[in-house]
Amino acid sequence: AAILIEAKVRAGEQKTQCDRLAALWEHEDPTLVFLTPQRVDPKTAKLSAGRWHPLAWSDVAEMAGIAAARSSAPAGGVWDFIATVGRRT
Repeated sequence: AAILIEAKVRAGEQKTQCDRLAALWEHEDPTLVFLTPQRVDPKTAKLSAGRWHPLAWSDVAEMAGIAAARSSAPAGGVWDFIATVGRRT
């Protein structure tokens, strides 16, 4: 399985960025994730629009928090990571 994550932090999309990424990785049949602070759809996904899954950084923090809570000994720094990416912007 392949997951392609386009992570955005204080940067806009380049011209046709998401369509280009989807085409470049098409042979892997990846799950396409557009990761942004506020969970928005990519603007540059015209041909690949239905393939992208928008996620917010807080969604990642929530998923990581669930996994860490189920672990008897989460790796060092996990809770710091969760606190950092879980902050709403």
